[in-house]
Amino acid sequence: FNNNDDSAYTNSGGVFGHGLKTGVFLSKTCEFTSMRDGKFITYSFKDGELSDTKKGSSRKHGTYSKFMIDPSIIDTHEITDKDIRTRMEEKSYLFPYIKMTLTVLDNGKEVKTYKYSGEDIEDRVKKWKPDTPIIRVTENRPVTYLRNITDDSLTTDKVGIDIVFAFKEAVLDGDQSDYMISYANSIKTYVGGTHNDGLKLGIQKYFKDVAMPKLKGKDKDLQIMPSDMVAGMCAFVTVKVKNPVYQGQEKNQLSNQEVKFAVRDAV
Repeated sequence: FNNNDDSAYTNSGGVFGHGLKTGVFLSKTCEFTSMRDGKFITYSFKDGELSDTKKGSSRKHGTYSKFMIDPSIIDTHEITDKDIRTRMEEKSYLFPYIKMTLTVLDNGKEVKTYKYSGEDIEDRVKKWKPDTPIIRVTENRPVTYLRNITDDSLTTDKVGIDIVFAFKEAVLDGDQSDYMISYANSIKTYVGGTHNDGLKLGIQKYFKDVAMPKLKGKDKDLQIMPSDMVAGMCAFVTVKVKNPVYQGQEKNQLSNQEVKFAVRDAV
């Protein structure tokens, strides 16, 4: 895909269409429809092969897909509606102005419908009930870096940053990964990555440059470690990157070094 500044794919999670191809080949049936400029086109696939193409007029604008996972390839018995519900709810915080609906069917009969809209990442952090005031950092920050080691000149891009964080004592006794949600270009980064690292570095830099020099009396002798500065943190981290680099095809960890320093300086 073309991901220049004038493209809808400027902050796309992928550029080669592997996700689309995988969806086609892992589904028993699969259908994609694109609607724009008063027209629509639909591609239908069966067992990984194109089975039908339809064109016509449409007043709608957008894209949708329908697919049925092939049970002979993927075992979905362990996936519950709660798993899908949790993931969809979390995703909805990234797009508060989009109405999302999840309909659960049993033998073709609707048994439950869930709707998500109107809440953003700050609302998600509030649900953790932090003990400190919530801090939000939103910035479209320019960064200059050497994109490739063979480049003769530096590249300047912008990193879209939207981060909400606070602190909660209960996090100290639990698994901090349960209180840290991160996305890069709307893709969930389960392991985290440089955007999470940038947030921690930014908080540590604030402590060292601003907070610690103000300590007085016995407090000046406190041995405060970098890990102490971010202990108890709960956060929702999102970034938009023009050329994202992930570790592995699963994209569960962001690797862009320029993102680390953009987030650090923004915080």
